[in-house]
Amino acid sequence: MLRVKHVDSSRAGCQYPGMESLILQRMGIDRMRTHGRFLLFGGMVWSVPSALTLANEPARLSGWGFACFSMGWIIVGIRQLAKHRAAVGVFEAEHGADAGKQEPVRMPRRKPE
Repeated sequence: MLRVKHVDSSRAGCQYPGMESLILQRMGIDRMRTHGRFLLFGGMVWSVPSALTLANEPARLSGWGFACFSMGWIIVGIRQLAKHRAAVGVFEAEHGADAGKQEPVRMPRRKPE
């Protein structure tokens, strides 16, 4: 017997498959920013020992390897941050500026007795 999978019409137009709610979509977009920042910061941190290694011994291959590695991380981090900005622009143009944002839950203050 052949079964046909039902396609939910609300999910059919979703830009991010598997993320039907706006909150999850915004969280996915924010993960791009976090990943970009991590790569950018990591590349900057790695560039310090590579610069020190190259300053000490310019002919050493490991210094050049570290320099290429750190520059790669910096380039990919910048690309991720640019990709994040573009995704936020598209998301906010489609759903509104405050779509998918969550406000923190605040507990009511207790009145002193």
